[in-house]
Amino acid sequence: MKSLGYWNKLIFLSLLVVATKAAATPFYLHDFQWDIGASVPGWSAGTIQSAPNPDYGGWRRFLGEFSNAGTTLSLSGLPSHDAVTLSFDLYLLRSWDGEASDYGRDQFGVRADSSLLFRESFSNGHPAGQSYCPGGVSPCSPMTGAVERYSLGYKFGYWDVDANKTAEEVMDAVYRLTFDFSHTADSLILTFFGEGLQGMTPDYLDESWGLDNVRVTLHTIPEPSVLALLLIALTFLWAARPGRIGETVIVSLTKPKTLPHR
Repeated sequence: MKSLGYWNKLIFLSLLVVATKAAATPFYLHDFQWDIGASVPGWSAGTIQSAPNPDYGGWRRFLGEFSNAGTTLSLSGLPSHDAVTLSFDLYLLRSWDGEASDYGRDQFGVRADSSLLFRESFSNGHPAGQSYCPGGVSPCSPMTGAVERYSLGYKFGYWDVDANKTAEEVMDAVYRLTFDFSHTADSLILTFFGEGLQGMTPDYLDESWGLDNVRVTLHTIPEPSVLALLLIALTFLWAARPGRIGETVIVSLTKPKTLPHR
């Protein structure tokens, strides 16, 4: 037969899991696996694109391509919450020049309503580097922090002086970004934008970007009663740790006390 201590631990561990899950509510998720060229409701600009790398068979799809103007995602009807987590994959296409003084600064940014969440420069190869340097000092090497490099198949054409002819080189990178911020309103406008990019024309495609796997999660801070329950659960787990056999524990929300066993 299982001991009372075993069942106490099991019950309170279950309560901890339930409380944790209840605090985070997924609200929006899109992986953009729609028909190529389709627009997506809620987004102000952009259509479904397919990465040209043939290894994906046309199914590496995302929302894009964007330049400086960017796009916004408008969300409404949000339930009660205290904070938001925004996460997405950022596709940087072709010759982003990062901190270069001649062609840069090539930057990507995000706003939540009117609050700036992020604005950093990125380099897909320019030796001037970039300001986005997670865990490091800016500027840092091109593609620092990227989860993928040269994987999408986007090429940039340039004039090869040594060979005296035009040449092409694969230039793209994928970053996985996450932002946490306070928010309580029932609506939210997320703005994604570029700055300093050379732009795109039908005859010249350069320095563009796209989005994939956009996720918005709402968080609710537990009520005091829930916090008290979690405190009790943690106290029981602490009391049941190895080496505590032979002692009786009295649980109090003010001060735990330990009495010798009689």
